[in-house]
Amino acid sequence: MDSPPIDIEAIDRYGDGDYHVVVLQRKATPTDYDHFIVVNITSVTTFTVTSAVTLTTGACGLVTGNVRGDARYDIGILSAGPNPESEPGMVEIFTGPLFDTSMQLYVGLGASSIVGGDFDANGMVDLAISNRYDSDIDVFLAPF
Repeated sequence: MDSPPIDIEAIDRYGDGDYHVVVLQRKATPTDYDHFIVVNITSVTTFTVTSAVTLTTGACGLVTGNVRGDARYDIGILSAGPNPESEPGMVEIFTGPLFDTSMQLYVGLGASSIVGGDFDANGMVDLAISNRYDSDIDVFLAPF
């Protein structure tokens, strides 16, 4: 991995008990992009990157879980954006198991942390995001 990792989660990508690791990485050079990779780890020293997705600037958090009610893991990436003091942040949801489709949820200024949990007990992962410059949190109840 040539880009520094900033967050990591484990997912059962296909619902078969074979876990993969999702790694959120910050851009390594000014011409690179933030991205996440999905890794299949086969031993302590062997792994295979099975997916790699380029992200918007300012990626700062990662959450995984079933946000659509289809029993598949989805990946949520929190981005503070290029101007977090004056422009809203965004959560981009990549739908599993291929993570090739996404939807965006806009959040407040200075988005800095994301957490998932079933806040309303409907069996799907809801999201809460802290916004540093708005001094508040945004909550999204799944499905969305």
